[in-house]
Amino acid sequence: MDIVETLREGGYDVVGEGANGEEAVALAAEHKPDVVVMDVKMPVMDGITAAERAAKTRLPPVVPLRAFSHTNPSKTPPNPDRMPPA
Repeated sequence: MDIVETLREGGYDVVGEGANGEEAVALAAEHKPDVVVMDVKMPVMDGITAAERAAKTRLPPVVPLRAFSHTNPSKTPPNPDRMPPA
């Protein structure tokens, strides 16, 4: 189950899905949701950079997500020092 399905099943309205960080920032600016949930690792612009851009332009708070699988232990989590303030 992906995050969109999980949110919808929890009763949340999902107003947009971007294929990359630039689209996510543009969708947030257009729809002005209460919160933005995005993956940390995305093409074109990563989720951390997108969250930083959103914070600078006073867009809604961003919840960056990244899931790590035990089947790929070589993946390491992002540096928490790069996370924008909430």
